[in-house]
Amino acid sequence: MASVLLVPPTQDVILDGIPKEEPVEIIETLPERVEEVVMLEKEYVPPPAPKPVQAAPVSGSCHDWMRAAGVNDMETAYLLIMKESGCNPRIWNGGGSGACGIPQSLPCSKLPQGINTPPVDQIVWMQNYVNARYGSWDAAWAHSEAKNWY
Repeated sequence: MASVLLVPPTQDVILDGIPKEEPVEIIETLPERVEEVVMLEKEYVPPPAPKPVQAAPVSGSCHDWMRAAGVNDMETAYLLIMKESGCNPRIWNGGGSGACGIPQSLPCSKLPQGINTPPVDQIVWMQNYVNARYGSWDAAWAHSEAKNWY
């Protein structure tokens, strides 16, 4: 099978630190395993996240799920959760980033079962992410308020 290097039209190609303006130049300098350079007509758009399957109805409230997930700062976590998703475990930003679920995981596949991950597990994932990246819900909330994302 022939190897092909796909180069989006808006991507600058730099080989050995030298900008290449002509794809033909790239063909001559690439390793032998690449036999062809194809310019894409439009930018690559990743496939949409999977739509939720017919899952069992979700029961309980956001506070119930947060308690079950062992959230250690209910007040600040609730603020961030409501800002991100309204605590909707099935929400999916299909027209924008592709983020999904209560934590607005990006990509959606970071959640163990994607958008079908149970709400408590989504909040556990979110708390682990918040603690690893920011150290606390307060710090994540402050970042979200400053940057409008967390």
